[in-house]
Amino acid sequence: MVLEGRTPWQLLNIKDPSLKAAIGDIWKSGLTGSVKLNGIRTSIVMLENDTVSQTFPEMVNGQLQQANAKIYSWKEWDQPAYYERLKKSYDILKNTYLSTDLRK
Repeated sequence: MVLEGRTPWQLLNIKDPSLKAAIGDIWKSGLTGSVKLNGIRTSIVMLENDTVSQTFPEMVNGQLQQANAKIYSWKEWDQPAYYERLKKSYDILKNTYLSTDLRK
């Protein structure tokens, strides 16, 4: 089984993923403070009818253990990998604008 998830960097308090920089202690350093990450610890909890049915890693004494969590890490980069593409809505918008009289 493969489980994929996509979480925006901002929801993880990551300021600059290309440098693995996260928001630091704002009480000490203000909004400009940063901390460099080695990675992000991850765990998964599956619920059925509001009851925990499975966890990864397994719980010990009813708790997830930080030491057992898997670490997600990535390589730093200085050039983003991307490719240009037209979105699925491109033709819909194109045809709409072509058939609309904008002089009104």
